[in-house]
Amino acid sequence: MKKFFGILFSLTLSAFSIFNSMAFTAYADITRGLSEEEILNSSVKPVITVTKKVLKPDEITYPCEVTISVFVNGADGKYASTGIHLFYDKRLSPKRNNNGKIALVKGKGAQYLNMMFDEDNTRISEGMNGIFAATSADDNDGMDGEFFSFDATLPEDAEKGDVFPIDIVYMEYEYATDVFIDVYKRNIPMQAYLFTRGIYNADNPVSNSWEYANDVKKCAALADIDTSCDGYIAVADYNFDDSPLPSLVPTEITMKSGDKNNIIVLNSGAKEIRWTSSNTTAAVVENGTVTAVNPGTAVIYAVCGDYVMQCTVNVISGEYLAGDANLDEKVTISDAVRILQYVSNSEKYPLSRQAAENADVFGNSDGVTARDALSVQKYDAGIIDSLPEKQ
Repeated sequence: MKKFFGILFSLTLSAFSIFNSMAFTAYADITRGLSEEEILNSSVKPVITVTKKVLKPDEITYPCEVTISVFVNGADGKYASTGIHLFYDKRLSPKRNNNGKIALVKGKGAQYLNMMFDEDNTRISEGMNGIFAATSADDNDGMDGEFFSFDATLPEDAEKGDVFPIDIVYMEYEYATDVFIDVYKRNIPMQAYLFTRGIYNADNPVSNSWEYANDVKKCAALADIDTSCDGYIAVADYNFDDSPLPSLVPTEITMKSGDKNNIIVLNSGAKEIRWTSSNTTAAVVENGTVTAVNPGTAVIYAVCGDYVMQCTVNVISGEYLAGDANLDEKVTISDAVRILQYVSNSEKYPLSRQAAENADVFGNSDGVTARDALSVQKYDAGIIDSLPEKQ
């Protein structure tokens, strides 16, 4: 991941015209004129991650097809207009439609956004082809989850030890920059955070990623990858054991001061788990139980044998807000989705005490049910004007 200045991207002006031109306003620099403190205090802290995948040698039978995905997290229901550059090793051949364009697929995160894209050759001399994807909407309909994906075929001569880098790059042009902004173009701190911190996170660049550290053991050539890159497709040196790796559920929690929440370790193989917190002022952990102490952010680390896992804990001082199941201090359709996730699998998608209290908006304190999600949907659609819903 790196800031990259290039020549003007070859999208036509007519293609740009379908987007709100304000979304492409030029700024003085990547910080959008904000101080470091203002960026760090952003109320929304989006993060972008990309595919990291190691293939076993016996999986490499031409044509070998892989999926490259871009994910957005931490900005559910907070964004509308975006402009994001993805670059990938030019030896990968993307799947194309009948018109010869890359068969790019919108993911859940962008399902309610208008999206267009084109190819970018500004890094071809570095051995990288690129895609520029841009979105717009009439409301903040961007969601957390997969943003977009496309399939690509490895070269016919792919073999053990081959590495194909993937990179998300912030780009500026003469009168346009990459963007990530709300529909009213007000949340400049969110945009500045993404392009200065959100593309430099626990997973990006790969040098920060515990997953990368584990994958180097399977493919030694990964140690030589440009560690400013954010993802990769690699071919392992041997046919490794692909039994599920240990993982944490959830990997991010928003909690109110004083709340407790449990982090579950999957596929630990009965190994001892060592827990630590990066910021005990904000949150502490003991045997997987997290206690929120003061507003702030802490990363909870769980070490299982050679594997290091992490969960980001955001501690807020929020008060009761009926319907606010995801604790983002507003009530939208995202809260209905969060409630339904909890109802379908409460272990995988737990709610903190405050979130559960906020979510219970139908019935007489009967716990969180699908009826609560329906009430939030009705409120979001304007069918009812207040929550909890009166019976």
